[in-house]
Amino acid sequence: MARPALAQAWLTLVGLTVLTSVLAKFIASPDMSGGAMMVAGPMLLLLALAKARIILARYLELAQVPSVLRGFTVVLLLYLVLLAALYIAPLI
Repeated sequence: MARPALAQAWLTLVGLTVLTSVLAKFIASPDMSGGAMMVAGPMLLLLALAKARIILARYLELAQVPSVLRGFTVVLLLYLVLLAALYIAPLI
């Protein structure tokens, strides 16, 4: 893989990590309503999925094997849906 593609992947991961930190700080505020938490929590999980896909596709070079990348994505997505449901359940 070309170095510019890895550098771009790294910069994207850094940007997503900054977004994750800002969102986590927002969630940790004591005056956050339950409705906002129901949206912000799953958003954190979606950011984690985006970062995982970048790592799988760019660093592990699974972009060259789309069916395997798709399989990993489906498994991760199902796991994140389960985590989101467990996160939201006590808030309802």
